[in-house]
Amino acid sequence: MFWSSNRYMDNIIIDLKILAKIPQHAKILTRGEHIEIDTRHPLLQACMRTIERESGEITCRRLTNLLDDIYKWCSNAIQDNNIQYIQQITRDMQLAIVGLVNLKNTYYLDVVVQSKIERIIEKINEQIKKNNKVLFIKLRHSI
Repeated sequence: MFWSSNRYMDNIIIDLKILAKIPQHAKILTRGEHIEIDTRHPLLQACMRTIERESGEITCRRLTNLLDDIYKWCSNAIQDNNIQYIQQITRDMQLAIVGLVNLKNTYYLDVVVQSKIERIIEKINEQIKKNNKVLFIKLRHSI
């Protein structure tokens, strides 16, 4: 099944791991297969992001797409009773929140983008709670 394929899961996990590494005041690039941290000098970054058509709005769209993939993948993993994968993605979502908070703070002058990132963080937290509840129930019944 597509949602349970290792490559698909790996892509989600890799993007979450990259998000976890976003430092303060950094932005991300969204054009490749995976999210990338934009490490260019701020002046060069501003020019190149305009030329490459990267923006806070596009960043939010990419993060929303990732979130949709996480929802679909978690739903399938829960149905398949794949506890190991649920544990891994839950842990990586928790770590990604740190980088997302840093990204949100980068957009302190853009309240729309900042608010969208806040909502993405809230949704990730909701999925973490759901996953933890499922894990608790499944692990309790396996004892």
